[in-house]
This record gives sequence, C-alpha cells and structure tokens, in this order.
Amino acid sequence: MEPYWAVPGAVSVRDRSQYSLAVREYLMGIDARLSAPVSVLVLGRYDRVREDVASALNAGYAQLRVEFNTVHASKGKEADYVVVLGLERRGFPSIIEDDPLLQLAMAEPDPYRTPRNDACSMSP
Repeated sequence: MEPYWAVPGAVSVRDRSQYSLAVREYLMGIDARLSAPVSVLVLGRYDRVREDVASALNAGYAQLRVEFNTVHASKGKEADYVVVLGLERRGFPSIIEDDPLLQLAMAEPDPYRTPRNDACSMSP
C-alpha cells in the first residue's frame, strides 16, 4: 500500500452534472488504498456546488472523513486531501475582477495605494 500523500491526480468532466460521480469514484479509489483515517476537504467556489457533489459527500467511505466548504470559508482549514471543483476556463478562479453590480454600490477606489505604505516608503 502506498502512503496516502502519494495519490495525486486530476479529473476532468464536461459539466457540473458529472461532478458527483467523478468525485465519488476518485475518493473511492483513495479510500481503497488506505488503512488509517484521513480527512478530505472538497472545495467549491459557491455553496450551491455542494448539491452537485451531494452523493459523493454522503457516500460511506471506510477511511475518509469528507467535508465540503467554499474556497472562501475554507481559509485556515487543513486536510490530508483537497479536491477543488470547477478549475476550468471561466469558472474558477473568476476572470471577473469585481462584480459590476457590486461596483455600483461601492465607493470609488482610494487614489492612494495604501497610505500607510506610501508614508513608510518616502525618502527623507
């Protein structure tokens, strides 16, 4: 049996409807190689992606503790395995800098980069 950290991989699917099957099959392959419990963090850009992988999250794995989080909510978390969903050309990461609708509600950007940094970098 190979150590759990030696099971890299990438899986490509055509659309979100195939996420659950692909993730479940991938995790079952990992689970079959293990003899001790490990953690798995499945990350999606939005919480609604949880529904796309529900059967993979709820499948009974012998050695895997599987949890779903959005990328934003996962800050500071650790896991033995991380599965990132939606690494595709217009999905994740976003190619839109900021949502145009949000820009309407936000104040104009400050013309200064960061005042504290600018003050510190001035020459005497």
